[in-house]
Amino acid sequence: MRGRHALRGKVVLVDFWTYSCINCLRTLPYLKSWDTRYRSRGLVIVGVHTPEFAFEHDLGNVRAAVKRLGVRYPVALDNDYGTWNAYGNNYWPADYLVDQEGHVRDVHIGEGGYSQTDHDIRLLLSAGAKRLPKDLPEPDRTPTEVRTPETYLGYSRIENYDGSPLKTDRPAGYNFPPSLPQDAFAYAGSWTVGGERIVAGRGARLRLHFRARSVHLVLGGHGTVGVTVDGRRTGTTRVDADRLYTLVSGDRTRDGLLELRFTPGLSAYAFTFG
Repeated sequence: MRGRHALRGKVVLVDFWTYSCINCLRTLPYLKSWDTRYRSRGLVIVGVHTPEFAFEHDLGNVRAAVKRLGVRYPVALDNDYGTWNAYGNNYWPADYLVDQEGHVRDVHIGEGGYSQTDHDIRLLLSAGAKRLPKDLPEPDRTPTEVRTPETYLGYSRIENYDGSPLKTDRPAGYNFPPSLPQDAFAYAGSWTVGGERIVAGRGARLRLHFRARSVHLVLGGHGTVGVTVDGRRTGTTRVDADRLYTLVSGDRTRDGLLELRFTPGLSAYAFTFG
């Protein structure tokens, strides 16, 4: 793409995202479908990758994620939040639909609303007398059940922590409480609790009382995470890159107690749920 002049006369969908965000990842099938079906009719999708965590600033990490996820439309790096701030944006994901004259015609925050966005894209494209394929074939799979909210593990944004008193930015020992209320979590073993992440030391474990169909965790480093749900070992997750990993996956919402055992040196950032 050769700058904004190449976008004249095009319908442009600007998608703010970041590659470790589960909400962003769940929108990708719809974005890729629109790109495949409408690109030749005048739609240009531009992904604006605005990082949430430090490792998401790395060009190599973003390139690897774009390749792994099969994203074929252009992705711009917005490490200094310049584009994010220019749009006055505050959310991942967020989609701004821009018409052929450069005017923002619709803004959609978060997941869902795909049929309406498809309708709006088609409406703008049809103004250019383009012959269009059939409506969006993808059903809306946005989770609607009550589930545990996004849970950050570093002290800057920590909520629902119910364990030993935090000792920040240095290695310290922690113990699990006798029980955990709904949506709460706690540490055991040695951890270094930083502003945006926790780093595992010797005997590092984590418990979380969740309600969800699926549990995802942003992890970094190299090693393994042993996964136990309600006292039953369900598997081991091998961590080989800084990204989002799925630890629990099911067909229906469940209430469960998750316990994780970490290789020393691994970093954990935030839980998200489906």
